[in-house]
Amino acid sequence: MRTAIAPDIAARLRAGDSDSQVPDYPGAWIGRVESSSGADIVLRLPAQQFSNGWKYRSQWLKVNGGIRFETPTSVINGTVVDIAPVDRSASQ
Repeated sequence: MRTAIAPDIAARLRAGDSDSQVPDYPGAWIGRVESSSGADIVLRLPAQQFSNGWKYRSQWLKVNGGIRFETPTSVINGTVVDIAPVDRSASQ
């Protein structure tokens, strides 16, 4: 998922930062920052697919909708720019 956020917040994020609201342990499939460039952030999220869309941590994910993602150093409140499902097994 790609999101746009304030550049000052984006500057604090690094690839590999994880969602601090979800327990992290070896082999866990949790939300992570994939890349950060300017205000453009790519997140890899373990979203669940429903018949009416995707959901991550009780948040419906849709283009132009909001997203909240918390790392140990930042809280991202951004706008979803793009959603591209990937095969979970490809990232483990």
